[in-house]
Amino acid sequence: MATTVPASPRHGLLFRAVPDNGLIGASIGARGEPQFHLPNTMVLPDNMMTALEGSACTIWYPPSTPVTHEGVRWVMNFCADADEYRNALQSLDQAFGGKVPIFNHPRAVALSRRDLMAGLMQGVENLVVPRCERFRVDGPDSFAAAFTQHGFSYPVLVRPAGSQTGQGLYRVDGPQDWARLHLSNGYGKWHFMTQFHDYRSANGHYCKVRASFVGGTGVIRAFRDSADWLITGSASALTPELRDSISRNIDRLAVDDMFQHILAQIGARVPLDFFGVDIGVADGTFTFFEANAAMTMARPSTAGLREDPMMHEVYQGLERRLIAHIGDPAHWCAAPHELPSVVEILG
Repeated sequence: MATTVPASPRHGLLFRAVPDNGLIGASIGARGEPQFHLPNTMVLPDNMMTALEGSACTIWYPPSTPVTHEGVRWVMNFCADADEYRNALQSLDQAFGGKVPIFNHPRAVALSRRDLMAGLMQGVENLVVPRCERFRVDGPDSFAAAFTQHGFSYPVLVRPAGSQTGQGLYRVDGPQDWARLHLSNGYGKWHFMTQFHDYRSANGHYCKVRASFVGGTGVIRAFRDSADWLITGSASALTPELRDSISRNIDRLAVDDMFQHILAQIGARVPLDFFGVDIGVADGTFTFFEANAAMTMARPSTAGLREDPMMHEVYQGLERRLIAHIGDPAHWCAAPHELPSVVEILG
């Protein structure tokens, strides 16, 4: 028998899920207690989560018993990766997809799958969009076979589906490198292959900008400069010199007409309410890396007194935009309601 859960006074649902493979992360907290981490979920500031959890009902997928909900008027979807949460996104779409406003609609999340997003970004003016293909690894020859089948050239980047960081990422510079992937424990799993585009600046450095989008409008969230092509993880403590350099680059991009036009085009194409995009920057050229709702953009729970003043201003501005957008479900992105279902998008 199904359990009926009445909606909260605000008639909202917070939709969360366990990954399809059932795997979650764990670590020991500052007070010695275990902490559990769900991969690839939308991250909101702690104070915002407290307010939402106090005024809406949380549902976890998959439920232990069938659950029905009454009087639901809006849903916030925290599942941010189509490979990690395919089953959950399909279930949410079938239950509420065309009925109520959904923040980060499951159809929009499905469309943000790495290969599909690369296709969506094709045609954005002044943005280099490397080709990306999805393939299943069924044996030691699958990697090279996908390379040949899709007409790639060296170098390429290969990563397992669901990876939103550098974990499991391999750069393949020639045929001799395929052997390394045979030891990656990737058999039976889906992977992405992306054409590598050298975005090195004239000074030999690699620069990446992250923009956060709320309600279709993007603003610069962070800027990174590295001597290595792979820019991942958190930046080290900001020295005065590094802070000045970052500020100069952010200020320059904020008034760069070409870059701002790129952000406007991305905001118009991607039907997510809250997401981030990473773009390589090199001497006036821009290279698309990825765009999804799983990026760290809002203030993480570990932020606090140690937080740099520069980031404090960034977080405050982002939180103001989020509060205004979340508080008005009538203006959440409606475009996903016109999209095919999650099942149809993902195939």
